[in-house]
Amino acid sequence: MLIGTNWSGNREINYIKEMILKNKIDFIEILIDNFLQCTPDSILNVSKGLPIAFHIMNSQYMHRGKIELQCLGSKIRLLANELNPIYISDHVGIFYHDHFPLPTMSEVDYSNNSNEYFDKISLWQDLVGEKIHFENFPSILDENAKLQPYFFRDMIKKCGSGLLFDISNAVIAQENTGTSFDEWLDLKSSHLHIGGYAETSLSPTFLVDTHSSNLSNLSLYYLNRFRMKNNYCLESLSIERDDNFVLGDWINDIELCRA
Repeated sequence: MLIGTNWSGNREINYIKEMILKNKIDFIEILIDNFLQCTPDSILNVSKGLPIAFHIMNSQYMHRGKIELQCLGSKIRLLANELNPIYISDHVGIFYHDHFPLPTMSEVDYSNNSNEYFDKISLWQDLVGEKIHFENFPSILDENAKLQPYFFRDMIKKCGSGLLFDISNAVIAQENTGTSFDEWLDLKSSHLHIGGYAETSLSPTFLVDTHSSNLSNLSLYYLNRFRMKNNYCLESLSIERDDNFVLGDWINDIELCRA
C-alpha cells in the first residue's frame, strides 16, 4: 500500500518538498481544484516522479448544470491524461439549500432523493471520464450517520463508483452519533484517508474534521481494523493535514501509519 499525503496549495509546498527529499511519502494527493490552471510540468517538477492522485473538493456537481460540468470535467481530463492519477476522488455533499449558499459543504439527507443524487453522481463520473471514488462524511446527526453506509453501498452498486474511505471521518461519526465504525467494514475500498480532528468548545461538545492536529489513537486503531479486513485490496493511504503545519508532527503521523 502506498503511503502519501495531500497537497492543497502554496502554504504547504515546502513541507511537501521536504518530505519528498527525505523519502517519507510514496505518492501525493493533489487538491486538483487549486491546480486546474497549472501545467502538468509544473506539478511534475514538485512531485519528482512520485505517483499522483486527484482529490476534488469544490466541483459542486450536485448543483451545476451539464454544460458547466462538461467544462470542468474536460479540464480535469486534460491533466489526468498527462499525470495519470492513481485515483480521482470527490465528495457526496451539498453547497446550497433552497438556492442559498451554505458556509461549508454539508451532508446530504440520505433518506430523501437518493435516485436524484445517484443521477448527478453518474453524470459527473461520465463527464470526468473515469471512475470516481467518493469520500464518506464526518456525520454529526444520528440519522445521517446510521443511513450513510447503506447509501454508499447503493451508490457503488448503481453508479459503478468507488468509496474513498476516510477512517477519521467514520470515527468522528461514531463518536458523535454512536453509529459503529464496524458498519463500514463490509464495504470495499482501495484508497483511504486519515486526518486529525478536534472537539468543539460548545456544549454539548462534538467532534469536527479539522486536518490540523495529530492523528488520534482511536483513528490509528480503526485504521488497523479496516486494514486487517481489507488488506488484499488496499492501494493507498493519504495522511491529511491542511493547517497547523509542523513537519515533525506530520512525518510522525506518516510513520505511525506506515508502521
